[in-house]
Amino acid sequence: MLLQIADDFIASAVTAAYQLARHRKSSTLEVKDVQLHLERQWNMWIPGFGSEEIRPYKKACTTEAHKQRMALIRKTTKK
Repeated sequence: MLLQIADDFIASAVTAAYQLARHRKSSTLEVKDVQLHLERQWNMWIPGFGSEEIRPYKKACTTEAHKQRMALIRKTTKK
């Protein structure tokens, strides 16, 4: 069962990477094609194959409700 899931994942990743390579008019499949697919579709990064672009760390924006809860917590812990 797990082997079948892994095979399907690899097949779909290679197919999508092949389509990306074809889109950039290349006859060879490169790591950057697989990397782009995994980053965009699965939010996965291949260790050891960093891209040239620097990905900034995205800080989660805090909502107003969260700010109010944190203020209430700080207020009660000060007492």
